[in-house]
Amino acid sequence: MQLDSSWDVEEQSKRALFMDHMYQCSGRGDVDHPMHGLFTNLWQEFCLYEAGKAMRDQWFDRMQFVKDLEDGKIQQNPDGTFSYV
Repeated sequence: MQLDSSWDVEEQSKRALFMDHMYQCSGRGDVDHPMHGLFTNLWQEFCLYEAGKAMRDQWFDRMQFVKDLEDGKIQQNPDGTFSYV
């Protein structure tokens, strides 16, 4: 049997691992969970309850960085890195 040359085994493995991560984090591994055994809406739940919060927090961190830079609390070094003054 020959695999399709466009099949990326590493990418598919990453997808399977991440789907399992989302499944376990959602609590669906528990046999008493109402969605036990189902993968329906995992991505939507992950975006709302895990990734969404993380991205929101990162956005506020970035906005604080910009404010600190504008207020002179942070300076850019010659090597391109930043440091607090």
